Amino acid sequence: MPATLSGFTVEHFHQSKNVHIFEIQLGAGEKIVVKTFKDMVSVKFENADEKRFRGSQGMLGSYDKNGLMLARDGVTQLDDANAFAAEWQIKDDEPMLFQTRREPQYPRACRLPSAQVAETRRLGESTVSVEDAEIACASWPKEIASACVHDVLATGDLDLAAAGAF
Repeated sequence: MPATLSGFTVEHFHQSKNVHIFEIQLGAGEKIVVKTFKDMVSVKFENADEKRFRGSQGMLGSYDKNGLMLARDGVTQLDDANAFAAEWQIKDDEPMLFQTRREPQYPRACRLPSAQVAETRRLGESTVSVEDAEIACASWPKEIASACVHDVLATGDLDLAAAGAF
């Protein structure tokens, strides 16, 4: 990864085997923190003036302040995550995001997880107990600890909690 992105300094931290943290320094103490844990990605804005990002849109779509999934028109609310993902698929007349093209490309739809994969991720079948997940997530901020517990139960991976607050 380059040391800069759009002129901003990027720092990379390899926290563990499965955790990478990229900090994009915006100046004046503001930064964008991109954290990866295996196939999961988290993006947080730290010390950022919310006015700077008001109306932002990105490859993950557009959310309003209440966490609603908004269509490209910025008004239509979508309740289905698959419909939301399809709405925000990169179109063929938009600039390339990656250096290499991989299928599927618009107008062919993105591949969704099979029902079989979805079945394997049911929380009721987790190999990790709720108690163990809560202990593993105890160091997370109180307001998001339940999300950590949910993710640990869904993945069966206690190391997820050690990855830090996503």
